Amino acid sequence: MHLDYLAIALRWFHILSAAATIGGVMLIRFALLPAADALPEDARRKLHDGVRARWKMVVHAAIGLLLLTGFINFFRSSLGLFPSGSVESKLYNSLFGVKVILAVCIFGLAEVLLGSSPLAEKLRAKAKTWQTVNLVLLVLIACLSGVMSRMHTAPNASPSAAVQELKKLKLGT
Repeated sequence: MHLDYLAIALRWFHILSAAATIGGVMLIRFALLPAADALPEDARRKLHDGVRARWKMVVHAAIGLLLLTGFINFFRSSLGLFPSGSVESKLYNSLFGVKVILAVCIFGLAEVLLGSSPLAEKLRAKAKTWQTVNLVLLVLIACLSGVMSRMHTAPNASPSAAVQELKKLKLGT
């Protein structure tokens, strides 16, 4: 049995980065923002600023890891999964393209929400709405990823089929 340790590590980093991002957005949307609403304005501002400064580091690391591992995984293994030009290849590549577009939207929105520009302040005034939008997009990507991961799995060959293949190989040599 041959294990591709690099592929396994890349997949783990990709999944863990996605899990941290989805979990963090869920925490912010459903726990932090509602709890902060009960605080006085000054305390709420300090809390948000402190969380944003720390969360920014996690988001930047996750974005970097997701982009790096995602593209390496795609170019390393996914391009050779299906015959070029096949329906499966076209569907897989289309879904990958949709994932990239959604990811760019998520990363852009996350960066704006973490920023200090006037646009960031404007969006943060409706933080629950924008965190919900980001969460929905993240869940869509996770669902697409689940579909894509099942597209390239084949059923295990039966033992008799494996034996037949071995016999063919031995006879051919």
